[in-house]
Amino acid sequence: MFLDFERDLQEIHQKIDQLRRLYNLGDREKERELRKLQREFLKKSKEVYSKLDPWERVLLARHPQRPHAMDYINLLFGNFTELHGDRCFGDDKAVVAGFGYLDSLPVAVIGQE
Repeated sequence: MFLDFERDLQEIHQKIDQLRRLYNLGDREKERELRKLQREFLKKSKEVYSKLDPWERVLLARHPQRPHAMDYINLLFGNFTELHGDRCFGDDKAVVAGFGYLDSLPVAVIGQE
């Protein structure tokens, strides 16, 4: 899902996806075209994201597909046990805290949603 200011990136991304679907290993011409489109995508990305106005930065930060703390926690930590609330206030949904394992090392984890 692309935002309005990312429209140029979306077009290049669609071309890359289409070429990948049609790509056969060993086809040098399509391989060169794919690398060219990937370089174009990176160049355009730098251009687009370096010129964002403040509201576009907010939209990007609030993007619905942007990963949240729990996405990273679930990928990085095994056997994560989340802590909830306290006796006086309740549960703050903006903060994630708990214990888990990073490889075999027990760790405390705090994240902001």
